[in-house]
Amino acid sequence: SMLPILQQCFRSSLAAEELAGKYGSTESTPVRIGVSQTVSPDLLAPIFSELERACPGLELKFLRGSGDEILEELRSGNIEVAVTASTNLDWERLDGWVLFEEGFALIVSHDHKLARQSDLTLAALASEPFLSRPYCENSDQLAAMLQSLGIAIRLQHSLSNDEDSLALIESGLGVGILPKSAVRSSAVSTCDVSDLDISRTVNVHAVAGRQRSSAASGLIQLLRAADWPTINESRAN
Repeated sequence: SMLPILQQCFRSSLAAEELAGKYGSTESTPVRIGVSQTVSPDLLAPIFSELERACPGLELKFLRGSGDEILEELRSGNIEVAVTASTNLDWERLDGWVLFEEGFALIVSHDHKLARQSDLTLAALASEPFLSRPYCENSDQLAAMLQSLGIAIRLQHSLSNDEDSLALIESGLGVGILPKSAVRSSAVSTCDVSDLDISRTVNVHAVAGRQRSSAASGLIQLLRAADWPTINESRAN
C-alpha cells in the first residue's frame, strides 16, 4: 500500500534533480502561468519553491481568472502553463495532464449549527444564506443539482473568489460549497453532505507544438511528479 506513495515521492525527487542539472546555470528563467480562481495558490507554493531551487533567477508572471479565462489566455499565448478544473477542453491543440481529483463539501464557520449535525443533505441549504461562486467551473452543475432536488436557496451572496468566500464563511455570514482543497483554516468546518455528488479534476495544460521556456517545461514536469494526495492531506490537517 505504501509503494505508490514512495514511487510518487521518488519521481518528484528525480524531477527536481533533473531540473537542477539542466537549468542551474541559467541567469534568468521567466515562466508565465495562469491559475483558475478555484485552485488555491497555497497548493502550488511548494512546487514553485522547488522550481526556484532548481532554476535560479526564476521570474513568475502569475495570472488569475476563471477556468475558461485562463484557457483563453493560454490559447492567445499570454501564458505558457495553465492550471484549471475547466471542462471546456475542446481545442485540439490543448495538451493536458491530470494532477488530482477531489470532491466538494459544505463549508461552514466552526461554531455554526450545521457543523455539529450529522446526516446532512442539500435541503439544509434552503434555510441558510448561501455564498454563490459563479466563477467556479462546477457552478452550473451545482445549480442543476439543486434544481433537480427542488431546493430553492432563500438568500444568496455572489462572490468573485474563494478567498472572499472563505472570509465570509469564517465570519458566519453564510455557508458555501467549495472544493475540499480550498479549506485551509481552523475557523471553518468541512461537512460531508450525503446527496452532494460533485467532483472535479484539476489539470495542467499547455499548447501542443508551441515553444515553451525552460522554466515552463520544468514547472509542468514538477506538477506532474508532485505527490498531490499528500499535499492535500497536509493542508487539511
